[in-house]
Amino acid sequence: MSVLGSARDLAGRPRIGTPLSIAPDRTVCVVIACFDVQRWDLVVRAVRSVRDQDYPHELTIVVDYNEDLYRRVLGAVPKDVSVIRNTRSRGAAGARNTAALASGCALVAFLDDDASAQTGWLRSLVHAMDRPGVVGVGGRILPGWQEDRPRWFPPELGWVVGASIAGMGATAFPVRNVWSASMMVDRVAFQTVNGFREDFCKVGSAARPEDTELCLRISHVYGAAGQWLMVPSAVVEHHVPAHRATLRYVVDRCWSEGNGKVRMRALSADYRRALVDERVYLSRTIPRGVGVGVLESLRLWSPDGLLRAGTILLGVGAAIFGALAATIGGPRARHRQGEPR
Repeated sequence: MSVLGSARDLAGRPRIGTPLSIAPDRTVCVVIACFDVQRWDLVVRAVRSVRDQDYPHELTIVVDYNEDLYRRVLGAVPKDVSVIRNTRSRGAAGARNTAALASGCALVAFLDDDASAQTGWLRSLVHAMDRPGVVGVGGRILPGWQEDRPRWFPPELGWVVGASIAGMGATAFPVRNVWSASMMVDRVAFQTVNGFREDFCKVGSAARPEDTELCLRISHVYGAAGQWLMVPSAVVEHHVPAHRATLRYVVDRCWSEGNGKVRMRALSADYRRALVDERVYLSRTIPRGVGVGVLESLRLWSPDGLLRAGTILLGVGAAIFGALAATIGGPRARHRQGEPR
């Protein structure tokens, strides 16, 4: 008997059109890429959360070059869930592309294997796609701490552990990019740009902002019809293991992010605008977070605010050093054609 639930009826397939002319009763394929058998319990939780969604969908699980995990997943899921091997480059991008580029659904959604979608996640994403000019959407990502959140961890660095920055409202709003931990994209647009770059992606624990790069590339190709939205009502919880709740992890992740963003800019078709959001973040969000932490410590006579402010400065410093490393020693080739190599 399957550990992941019973079969689910699927919606019919409407005729596929351009990104702006898809019928309202659009079909959806959800893709979960996994690679590590040690995360089995998280994979099971992710799959169950998708199968519990109230919007009809297909579900495809892509196993990234791990034959033991492939056989385990294949033996655990019901027959209506597709389980396939990554047939492209090793890593998250190749795994997601394996399923999404071959999909016949109108919309493709991505969920990380260590994330769990809350009720209404899929329906909220689909409804946001009905807006004119929208080519993709993303949802709010909450941190699911394995242990209590460290007192020194600031919400301004939520992205370090794969979570959205706190403070967004309740209604959908336009953004430069969303994250592949909770993403939906028009399948035609995704296939038009050949999906995620497979030479610039997460492999194991080595992170790259391939989701941001994809959003920028699609927006460049589609122009006004290539808008991305953040949908706060589409909520997932992203697991944060204990080893990520350390200062060492924060420093390493910030260094990697700074390094990756500079390399991403070198690949961007819109070189000058590629890091606009990062400049706003550094000039507004970071000073505000440091100030709030310092004032809180003075007002409450508690070290917690100062600890969070110090963590922010430490993380920003690591990101700057990572960016400098990429600027000085990184590849100089700039691919501006709007498609991956």
